[in-house]
Amino acid sequence: MQVATPEYVTVVMKLIGGGDVSWNDPDVTKVLLNALSLTHTFLFIGCGVNDPDIRLLLEDSFFKHDATKPHFMVTSDKGIHKEMKPIVENTLNLNILQYKNSKGSHDVLTNSLNQLVHLVDEHRQGIKETMNW
Repeated sequence: MQVATPEYVTVVMKLIGGGDVSWNDPDVTKVLLNALSLTHTFLFIGCGVNDPDIRLLLEDSFFKHDATKPHFMVTSDKGIHKEMKPIVENTLNLNILQYKNSKGSHDVLTNSLNQLVHLVDEHRQGIKETMNW
């Protein structure tokens, strides 16, 4: 299934392709990520709450811009101490989703993500058929 590219991505890519903007320019990526963090919900996979770039992004969207929509982070049940979880969730406006990590295996996560892809595809097909956005 082919998904249309959102207009804002097309505009940014045209600017970059034209040489007016560079992904290597930290100001460009910061502004783009900050804007997207205010208008979209992020799902962070494979990073931790101590990642300084992720933390700064979450702090900016929550404190500077008073963002009310939370973002999500997936981590193993060993990824964050249970007493720290509510503190991090409340101070960064972040929902932490944890999965059981058995002996270093992330099978539960990968299987769940595969199921999620299937469910999203089904939902998109339903939207396409009914045109009910």
